[in-house]
Amino acid sequence: MRMMEPLVRETLDNVFRLGTVQALTGPIARGDHVVVAQQVEALGAWDARIAAIYKQLAPSQWNLRAHRARLMRTRSPRSSARSLASRMG
Repeated sequence: MRMMEPLVRETLDNVFRLGTVQALTGPIARGDHVVVAQQVEALGAWDARIAAIYKQLAPSQWNLRAHRARLMRTRSPRSSARSLASRMG
């Protein structure tokens, strides 16, 4: 559990700082199905219960990825520039 602490803390910090959709990282965020399958296989070899949890959580991450893609398509360069300008003061 201790070895996971830095990853968990960084993940939670990113969620609070960026929001859930933008904080998503890793192979699902990149759409890397091959790596996800490899992770499931490795987890299954280590602990089937952990692999099952991963499989249960993965669909929500794929949904976040899809939501982020939709957001990126709907944002025009002009609205992104306005948003950046408003944040810069």
